[in-house]
Amino acid sequence: MDVMIAPTFKMISMDDTGNIEVKIDYEELDSKRIGQFLHVNLPPLTTEEEDIINPLIPPTSGIRISLLEKKDGVFHCPASRYCMFLRIFKAISLLLLEKMGHPAKILITSDERPTGDRLVRNAMQVLAVDEHEFVVQRHEPGDLPLSKFIHSGLSTPYSSSCIAIFDDIDAVICVTASHNSIQWNGVKFYLNVPIPIAGDLMRSISNHALQQTLIKMIDADKITVHGRDCEVAVNDYIKDLMGKVIPLEGVSGKTIIVWPYMGKAPGIVNLLQDLGVNVKRIDKQMEPPDPTVNFPRKEIIETMKQHDARIAVMLDADRDRIVFMLKRENAYQKMNPNELYT
Repeated sequence: MDVMIAPTFKMISMDDTGNIEVKIDYEELDSKRIGQFLHVNLPPLTTEEEDIINPLIPPTSGIRISLLEKKDGVFHCPASRYCMFLRIFKAISLLLLEKMGHPAKILITSDERPTGDRLVRNAMQVLAVDEHEFVVQRHEPGDLPLSKFIHSGLSTPYSSSCIAIFDDIDAVICVTASHNSIQWNGVKFYLNVPIPIAGDLMRSISNHALQQTLIKMIDADKITVHGRDCEVAVNDYIKDLMGKVIPLEGVSGKTIIVWPYMGKAPGIVNLLQDLGVNVKRIDKQMEPPDPTVNFPRKEIIETMKQHDARIAVMLDADRDRIVFMLKRENAYQKMNPNELYT
């Protein structure tokens, strides 16, 4: 059984899927329905917003945008910032058509921050105009209308690896701001290989995004998404690969503490449990969700002692930034990503 520890912040709570629930006031978009499309008129970009979309050096890990403003205990989402994401989604759609010559099959996922699922739905409404197909993470496989689809959570490593695992997936869009606070969100994009695009491809997306003045979106009821349990497929791949390298039975019966700083990290938790690990998960949301800077050492050690665990794993929001705490004899050693890599 998992250990459940109440969240630290009263303003942050989780639903059953691990999504963070906060009150957000979204500013209304300048939009008009024409036929089957919703036309969204984009506000002009400020110089600062242009620099975010089109930085001097193309980013190597996606685009991140400070999306929410907090006033009087309520988060507000300005239309100008939200429309930056619509620009990016349209730019990705155009790039895919250019590079592939036809509509793509796209896996679209997000982390559990409060703006994630809304942005995922709107991304598909924008991309559907160009007839792209969509795959979503779902434990109950099968097709369903986008209007009935709720939660899109899947970590960045799991999402990106699906390009290599599934032959029919051409691209992956992860809506995530990684280790940034919940006010932020962003987009990581993968094409053909499980490595985030950068360089000229990222520059092309930026240029397309800057050129947009109006975005068309299709009604959610008219879009079909293909549910697929990507999480199970990735875990099967990991177990098969690791089983060829190390004896996996060595972890069976061991206790490992897993602390996802945002959400519930079902992928890694289920993987470890499949291997016979006694997982003790800390369900305590951290702000910012970055274990490399937000590291309550005393609390981690106390939890490890409580459950006689020699390993604790701390994960950022999209689970690609990992910090370990290891017990060696009577000492506890923190290991950051750079130390793990070396």
